[in-house]
Amino acid sequence: MMPRMPDNLGSGSRKIAAKRSRTESDARRESAAKRGYGHAWQRTRKHILRRDPVCVIAGCNEAATEVDHIVPKRMGGLDTPENLQGLCKHHHSIKTANESAFKPGYSFRRVVVCGPPASGKTTWVSDNAEPGDLVFDWDALATCLFGRRPWQSTKSDGFVLSMLRDQLISYLQLNAGNSNVFIIISDYENAGVVARRLSGSVQVMDATHDECINRVEADAERSPVLKEHIKAINAWFGQYATSVIQGEGGS
Repeated sequence: MMPRMPDNLGSGSRKIAAKRSRTESDARRESAAKRGYGHAWQRTRKHILRRDPVCVIAGCNEAATEVDHIVPKRMGGLDTPENLQGLCKHHHSIKTANESAFKPGYSFRRVVVCGPPASGKTTWVSDNAEPGDLVFDWDALATCLFGRRPWQSTKSDGFVLSMLRDQLISYLQLNAGNSNVFIIISDYENAGVVARRLSGSVQVMDATHDECINRVEADAERSPVLKEHIKAINAWFGQYATSVIQGEGGS
């Protein structure tokens, strides 16, 4: 009868082989500097971690320890502050794993569409989005989910929609390779914040003040809240018109 080999005898050989494989892989891999992670990157990394000390994913309170490219480098992402975000190790691992499924050169658009009431935001998205694109339209969701027009929505409706939008933004922050995305937001400052979180752009509607007023006055469905809409239009142009003209926040 042949003597029985101890069960753990082969484990040492496997460990040696695994170590040799890692060593050979490291030898083939370019240096950190050649991959774009030299001294300049280290300075940028420190800056981003000071800017984002906590993981930027909504609901996560873990310390940010990783600096992530919102649009990955292999997909054309740059080392600019606008394309970098601080993530905890857990969320960075999730995002990296998701990105591995997409081929180099894959491109997509992330557009935050902004403007006052009746400025044509939904129409613009309808004209520019393609089948399969992801669209977050507050007004359409309010009607679909609650059976009410947006101006009939309750505070509870608004809370639910805000939560859904925040969850979508967090999802997009972890899934860089999604399809084209269009998010409609009336508030100009908030639109800029969301666009920066997604390394996207802001598309501001070019409708004039008078055009918006004429549209709400001609819309029979808005007649019960006509005064409120005119007030909202006046407030939007009063607060943001100068910023839009100067091009602050991008477009």
